Amino acid sequence: DRRAVGCMKAVLVAVAVLAVVLGAAYWLGAQSDGAKAPPAPPTVARDTPPAATEPAAAEPNARPEPSVQAFDVRLQGGLPTPESPTTLRVTQGDAVRITVLADQADELHLHGYDLHLDLQAGQAASLAFTAEHAGRFEYELHHSHRVIGALEVYPASR
Repeated sequence: DRRAVGCMKAVLVAVAVLAVVLGAAYWLGAQSDGAKAPPAPPTVARDTPPAATEPAAAEPNARPEPSVQAFDVRLQGGLPTPESPTTLRVTQGDAVRITVLADQADELHLHGYDLHLDLQAGQAASLAFTAEHAGRFEYELHHSHRVIGALEVYPASR
């Protein structure tokens, strides 16, 4: 019995000494962390694209950054080619860029926004604007009076 009590006392003393040593090491480490100089900012070569970073947490009522929605429309004989989108879907507040390449001169007209784009045969032309109005808006070739598609602007979530 005496041996067990003596052994137990030795274990308790060793645990107490270990706790004091670990506590002191932690306390000293925490004290020295505040005194360290901040790390130097990383250097980035001019031709290196910026590294992707995680987006910052949004504030509860903050609106998300508008996105840029780009569309390429090709027209042959006054009609969209099969690979061209005819329904352009965006969210209210988005920046929109519609680039049109037509094989015939005409004028693109976006109803509801009352925007016009002169089209020259074989030359790409772009129409850029902010999608402020929600709804469905047809776009047509003005001179040939041909509807070629629609812009659908969905309300921004609040």
